[in-house]
Amino acid sequence: MSDLDSKAATADAMMRAGNLNRAKDLCREILEKDDSHFDAFGTLIDVRLKQEDLLRARALCEWRLERHPECEDTNLTHLTVLGLIGEKAPGRKCIENLRLLLADQPISLQQAELLYSHYFGSKRQTRLLIKQARESGYFSESWLDGIEAENRSESGHIFSTIKLLRKSLIDDPENPDDLYALSVLSVFTGKLPSAIRYARQGRQIDPSIAPAFSEVIFAATVGFIPLVWAAQIYIVLNATLTTRLFWLFRIPFNLFFIVLAFAIQGLIFIPIAYLSEPLHEFVAGLSVITNLIWGLYLLFGFQKIGMARSKRDIDVGLSPDY
Repeated sequence: MSDLDSKAATADAMMRAGNLNRAKDLCREILEKDDSHFDAFGTLIDVRLKQEDLLRARALCEWRLERHPECEDTNLTHLTVLGLIGEKAPGRKCIENLRLLLADQPISLQQAELLYSHYFGSKRQTRLLIKQARESGYFSESWLDGIEAENRSESGHIFSTIKLLRKSLIDDPENPDDLYALSVLSVFTGKLPSAIRYARQGRQIDPSIAPAFSEVIFAATVGFIPLVWAAQIYIVLNATLTTRLFWLFRIPFNLFFIVLAFAIQGLIFIPIAYLSEPLHEFVAGLSVITNLIWGLYLLFGFQKIGMARSKRDIDVGLSPDY
């Protein structure tokens, strides 16, 4: 094994251990000496994707495609990055290039069409392509499960998403992305012990996003406190019963769920009314304020804070190198 190959293997190990900055530095050292080193490129693009540095990931793909325009893996990665960014016009151009490049490779072309449909096509068409891919037997079940889980999650099929993610973890038990998605969905469906278990497991596997997993543990732990159960009940009802509805139809359901949640919360604190009326009024007021804050956090702040602390944000400033 050459010195560059040894460095590439070390970089890959560093990336898998969560030491993303060290992995990135090693890959850049390799590519400065040999810009055709595919393993170093692959690890570097994985690092960029893990850091959600999508603009640099796109620049990296374009940098390599200038040197190796017919590289199948780079074109597929480029399509994935464009899909994550949401660049539809470049994505269409990319799939057109792949159709020409992979005209005599039906399996790779099937993968490209599935990726394009997943990011830019309809949910129904994507599910059909996933079914065809499963029937072909050429693709990893865990990869297909991950795509289908995303597809169903975006369509509001929360329980089938959880089922697919659990199935995916059987094939790839150390996938931090699946563990994070499962931990978050467990919070939204009220399965707080499961959320904590998945988050603790994910935190050990991928230390680079430990703050995101720690936030899930915090949210799940606070959810056990009776004072915030109205917000928790509302979130569970909203996530499990209305996510598949058009947003306008959710409004009356959400209003009903809010009333129902506070009614249940009131029943929980009824005994306090018999002990002390002033105490009951204080607890009632505190409950309203606390549930309002906690509900807004779960709806709009949850995940964002942990991801920001994990430095999983898109850096729009492109450096002149890689």
